[in-house]
Amino acid sequence: MWTIILIACGGSVTPSSAPEPVVAEAVTVVEPVAAAAEPMMDLSEALWDQACANSCPGPRSIELWRNEQGEIGRVLFKGDLMQCSHVMHVWYDTAGNELFSASDRPIGSVEEGARIRQTLIDIKAGYAEAETLSCPR
Repeated sequence: MWTIILIACGGSVTPSSAPEPVVAEAVTVVEPVAAAAEPMMDLSEALWDQACANSCPGPRSIELWRNEQGEIGRVLFKGDLMQCSHVMHVWYDTAGNELFSASDRPIGSVEEGARIRQTLIDIKAGYAEAETLSCPR
């Protein structure tokens, strides 16, 4: 954690006026969770290959989602919208289990949309997007 002191002077100084007093305000800044210097070191070779394997040609990427301790907990594969008519988005846990997959297709009903939304909320709970890496590496 850092503490930053902000110092500001107000008003203008002219020969006939004295400078206004300096105002100092302490602001506490919380550092974000540090990602690993080398994200690949946190991701097993098998999971990397599994997450990046897809029949869709063109640029593909994976997003690494980390918990508060900086550990990868979720991996999201994203295909290329320009190359594939229905881009797949596939969520994995760190054991390589597929948690959820969906393509960019219209949702059939309000109920289905609500179910998908809740599933994604549950998958993301406790994790934040940290890095995006290109496939293949």
